[in-house]
Amino acid sequence: MNLKKCLHRFLLALKKLCICLFLAVLLINVYVIGARAFMGDPLPTVFGYSWAVIGSGSMEPAIKVNDMVIIKKQDDYNVGDIVTYRSGNISVTHRVVEKSDTGCITKGDFNNVEDPYMIPMENIVGRVVCIVPWVGLFVGYLKTPTGVAGLVIIGLILALKPMVGQRESKEGGTAENETV
Repeated sequence: MNLKKCLHRFLLALKKLCICLFLAVLLINVYVIGARAFMGDPLPTVFGYSWAVIGSGSMEPAIKVNDMVIIKKQDDYNVGDIVTYRSGNISVTHRVVEKSDTGCITKGDFNNVEDPYMIPMENIVGRVVCIVPWVGLFVGYLKTPTGVAGLVIIGLILALKPMVGQRESKEGGTAENETV
């Protein structure tokens, strides 16, 4: 097989992989939006993980505003862990500074004082396992009308491109067959 055919097959497989990833992300986001809107869950869990975009500087310099944190539920939490917990209708991400059998005392790294109350264990969503810098800027953009329109256009292009390629192949014979 020559290099051109190998490259063509590789690019075709890469294109299919990108479409599958795009669809998976789309389905996960539909679930998350639905869970937030209809079930009132501010941090729905998908495959044991949740995520949140940080909106304040209370955890600077470890976690900055607009960083996204990936959260995983744990059986136990230790002093020093960064956890996300529910406080009314909001979620808070702070570090555990004291722990008891019933809950934890937390504190933002940038804050001068500990949080004023003990967090019950059942309110803790999970421990921060990953920090992704600046994703909040992109997420914020996607919430705008321009961002939504851009996503819809990209989705339509990905969905319609294979049909356009097949039509050209049948009508003019200019496109190669896409067999793998």
